[in-house]
Amino acid sequence: MAVNASNLSANPSNWILHFSRQRLSLDVEIKTGKKQMISHIMLGTNDLEKSAKFYDAFLGEMGASRAMENERFVAWSFGKDTAMFIVIKPHNGEAATGGNGTMVALNGTDTATVAKLYAKAIELGATDEGAPGDRTGNFHGAYFRDFDGNKINLFCYV
Repeated sequence: MAVNASNLSANPSNWILHFSRQRLSLDVEIKTGKKQMISHIMLGTNDLEKSAKFYDAFLGEMGASRAMENERFVAWSFGKDTAMFIVIKPHNGEAATGGNGTMVALNGTDTATVAKLYAKAIELGATDEGAPGDRTGNFHGAYFRDFDGNKINLFCYV
């Protein structure tokens, strides 16, 4: 990775480091004083149009909108410099499958929002994996699977 020193501030806390190689992208932004661990989450799909329609409606309920797309993927975010949620046709051309033990957890902010988002997912055709409720300690969560078997958790701390 080549870094042009003239593009960097003298203060390392203002640096934005970028590394990319084909499908891998890592953006670490330190200027806000908070590290962002996740650049994007990518889930495979066998039907991009159906998956995009589902996530347009579901992620739209959270305030996200489409950020990027092409014939292989669609990405949503909350705006510039925020993490993205991506559905993609597998690069190798084989069928997409939900990973055994893989789950994406999305912050529902509060119990009412968790319930609302869970209901929206089920209304859109998701499969129930656990209705909203208190789990352990102060963790409140709900679980569903999308059309491709990807497990999604909606949660908040109470």
